[in-house]
Amino acid sequence: PRESPLATVPLDGCLYLVGSNFGRPHHPAWSWNLLADPATQVSFRGEHFAATAELLDEATKADTWPRLIARWPLFDQYVERSGRDLRVFRLRRTDGRPIS
Repeated sequence: PRESPLATVPLDGCLYLVGSNFGRPHHPAWSWNLLADPATQVSFRGEHFAATAELLDEATKADTWPRLIARWPLFDQYVERSGRDLRVFRLRRTDGRPIS
């Protein structure tokens, strides 16, 4: 197990993680870990819980991206700087409760 403090965007009872790596040309290591094993542990706003990560498909990402940019406008700059398609993951609690 590894601990990685990450910026997240809470939306619609889920958490969204963007693999920006601050605009570097390669995907962040944590994103490879979630692809290999989407089961994860989350600490968010003082609460600890199990979650499952899902890499967004192209259509879902296109629908979600404007809402992510509204919260973190730098994501668009990271796309330009990195020259890559940033991975976006949706994290859902495994117990089915919404994340607030």
